[in-house]
Amino acid sequence: MNRGICLSLSALTLFLVACVGEPSVTTQEEQPTKESTGPFFRGEVGPGRYSEVVFGGRSAGEARLVRAQEGYFEDVEPMQVSNNEIVRLHEVATGAVYGTDQPILHDRYYCTFVSVRTGCVYARETGSICDGAWRPDGQWETTGGALVDISAWRVTAQQVASGSEALGEQIDNSYENLLRCDPPDDRNRSHYEVIARRRSRDE
Repeated sequence: MNRGICLSLSALTLFLVACVGEPSVTTQEEQPTKESTGPFFRGEVGPGRYSEVVFGGRSAGEARLVRAQEGYFEDVEPMQVSNNEIVRLHEVATGAVYGTDQPILHDRYYCTFVSVRTGCVYARETGSICDGAWRPDGQWETTGGALVDISAWRVTAQQVASGSEALGEQIDNSYENLLRCDPPDDRNRSHYEVIARRRSRDE
């Protein structure tokens, strides 16, 4: 995805390997309702740290779950939500760097931008883009003054079918996330057919 100066620094990943086990899940009492869309943190793994975030959708039956990869989400207040219902989550990936006698534990911070209404993950970024605030017009303004239209980063079936975007295993490029960001319908059915054939060949 071409994002100019706001390209993710994720490509410079430091050979992380998973080093944390599956956290025990302790569900909070608060759950999505028809009147609220969340997000709701669940699966406490430490003070203010959670393994999952639930987005309520328009009703409780439309709840969507976003799970942290290799780490946890931090419940930081106040939570910043744009006027077009995009929230910035604070995610920390925990891993280990090998190459010495003892592995060195390493934490890497990500800002994860998610639609409060659908649970669509627009982006999972790190670096200077994470430090900023929402403008009244819905754009994200970094402390360096760069303006970013996060909503324009929503992945679509047409992009994946054309090859301009690739599916992967991260929370922002998984097939499950594509279904949330661009649900199948008559408009994009042909693109999903292309994607289905491609996924079948890759299995």
